[in-house]
Amino acid sequence: MLSTNVQIDTKLVGKNIFKVLGKHTSSRNELERAVKESLARGAAISTIILMSRHSLVKADKKQVILHWTPVKDENDIVLYIVLILS
Repeated sequence: MLSTNVQIDTKLVGKNIFKVLGKHTSSRNELERAVKESLARGAAISTIILMSRHSLVKADKKQVILHWTPVKDENDIVLYIVLILS
């Protein structure tokens, strides 16, 4: 069942997504280059990164899949990018 009570973390709105992700992964530069090259061609790209989660007991690394999809208008111009994290 879908929830209509969606909360948006406004701390992320308007931020550079690569800087946000870079705080949790060591592969920021490689990730940013690959994603920008693909999106410049108007192509979708899926990437896998290891994100660090620090706790009081230990530092965990979790695999996160990022899927970047350019959304285009009728003239094939990219209007915005949809990013799905799983």
